[in-house]
Amino acid sequence: MVGSIGARKLNHALNTLFAGEVEFCLDMTRSLLAMVDKDLSGTVDYYEFEALVFSLQRWVDVYNRKRDQETRTLSGYDWQLGDALRELGYQVPRRLQGLVVVRYGDDQGNISLQDFLMATCRISVMLERFRDRSGMEGEQATLLLNDWLQDTLYC
Repeated sequence: MVGSIGARKLNHALNTLFAGEVEFCLDMTRSLLAMVDKDLSGTVDYYEFEALVFSLQRWVDVYNRKRDQETRTLSGYDWQLGDALRELGYQVPRRLQGLVVVRYGDDQGNISLQDFLMATCRISVMLERFRDRSGMEGEQATLLLNDWLQDTLYC
C-alpha cells in the first residue's frame, strides 16, 4: 500500500515524535497500530497515523495532569485512574479499573505512562469494537467466535 507504514517504521516515528516523554516498544506499537488499522492491512496510512498521534497526545496530556507529581505515576487505588479514564470519555466501572491495576500496575498499584497508554489503547479498541456490534448505547452484543477472536487477538 503506497504511503503506508508497518509496525517497525511506526515504532521509529513514534519514538522520534515522543522522545523524552515515552519510549514505545515494538509490541506496544503493534497494539497502537491495530487500534487505528481499520482495513486490517497491518499498516497505517497518513490519516490513521494522524488519528493515532492525536489520540496519543491527548492520552499523554491527561496522564500528565492526573498523575502524582512526586511518583510521576498514576495511582490505581486512588481516584487518579478513574478520573483520567473518565476525562478521556471511558466510563469504566470501579471493579474493572481494579483489573486494569492488576494487569498494568506495579506492586503498589501505580501505573506508568507506558502502561497507561497500553491500557487505554485496549479499552479504546474493545469499546469501539463492542459498539460496532451492539449499537452506540447497547449493553449487549452478539458476535461469532471468529469475530471475537479477531477482536481480541488484533488489539
